[in-house]
Amino acid sequence: DESLPHLRLLHLGGEPVTKRDVELYKKRFSDHCILVNNFGSSETGPLGQYFVTKQTPISENIVPIHLEVEDKEIFLANKTEATHGEGMIGEIAVRSQYLSPGYWDKSDQDPARRFTEDGDTIRTFFTGDLGLEGCDGVILYKGRKDHQVNIRGFRVDLIEIEANIRNLTACKDVAVLTRTSDQHDLQLVAYVVPAQGLISDESLLRSQLSDLLPGYMVPEEFFFLESLPRTATGKVDRQTLSTEARGRDRKPIECMAPQNDLEEELIKIWKDLLAVPAIGIRNRFTDLGGNSLIATRMANRIYDWLGIRLSIGDILGHQTVEELATHIVQTNSEHVENG
Repeated sequence: DESLPHLRLLHLGGEPVTKRDVELYKKRFSDHCILVNNFGSSETGPLGQYFVTKQTPISENIVPIHLEVEDKEIFLANKTEATHGEGMIGEIAVRSQYLSPGYWDKSDQDPARRFTEDGDTIRTFFTGDLGLEGCDGVILYKGRKDHQVNIRGFRVDLIEIEANIRNLTACKDVAVLTRTSDQHDLQLVAYVVPAQGLISDESLLRSQLSDLLPGYMVPEEFFFLESLPRTATGKVDRQTLSTEARGRDRKPIECMAPQNDLEEELIKIWKDLLAVPAIGIRNRFTDLGGNSLIATRMANRIYDWLGIRLSIGDILGHQTVEELATHIVQTNSEHVENG
């Protein structure tokens, strides 16, 4: 059913427009309505638009933008070869005589970091947004520079993770942030607003994401919220979410007690490395925040304790203490008995 059958234009901006947004537009609005993806900033004014109709094919998770406006040169600065797709990726920059000269009464925002002078009247503004060069002058907006993080040696785009989560039918909205673990590793945390009428299921969500993304891009933990906090301009208030992430404990875990000495000792190792106060023998390793790096440390701890050498695959393939203990006994019964 059409929610607003007489609406002719739908303008979106301020946040990346995703494939899921386009699917909702095609479902909810009439064939006469056009979706407009806008890009610009207070410092530069409007910089470009991308028009989408019911017939427009969208193959990428992020909707592209045609960046072209009179009297402004738009280019990608500090370009590097894209890790996937075509072209180069870099920071979107704007050169023109029609730009803001700086910030009013903002001593904490040094204009020299964002603006450079190219003569008496020409200046260049660095937007802080990343773009990917495509065909025919189309640029894929890849999100903010500060949304690009390094996880276990891999460059990760938080916007790309959010887009993949948002495309799942069980998700209405999402924000992905980083936090530092007790072991000083950078971890991903997802705040998810479930679709109306659906119950949040972390194991199912994690399983679906594992089919779409490499392991290092799957968040360590998921929080399910009724809504995401927003700023006055409608953007996700990531600072508020970040504060909540530091102050919130993990949700209660249903625990099943260990049945033997091996399981009891494995639980002690899991508690220490996962920094979780309570673990049962049937709680899943990845649901508790486990990853390949923690699995490596766990394998080393088990070797120091039992003299048994396990691979990362052994631990990731046996997700519970119960499963791992059974695997150890079946493959190393002599070591376990002597230990």
